[in-house]
Amino acid sequence: MPFISIEGIDGSGKSEQVKRLVDHLRALGLSVLQTKEPDGGHLGKEVRAILTHADRNLASAEQLLLVSAARYDHVKNVIRPALENGQWVILRSFR
Repeated sequence: MPFISIEGIDGSGKSEQVKRLVDHLRALGLSVLQTKEPDGGHLGKEVRAILTHADRNLASAEQLLLVSAARYDHVKNVIRPALENGQWVILRSFR
């Protein structure tokens, strides 16, 4: 099944384009999982909270490792199972 990732800078219309695409695919009768990064998986919400906490001052390497852990979890526990179950996966990346 297809995996589509929509990326872009803040305010570029990612959310609107994802909504339109998902609505169109579902209107065609397709099974679609709409998800986002970095907070679409089980660890993602916690990682996002850490990254956006006002009092946190993380080094670039720490940020990279946290986002990588969230992405790995998201792919392993959300995206891959959906694809294996025949769903289309539409992902909106957080930038």
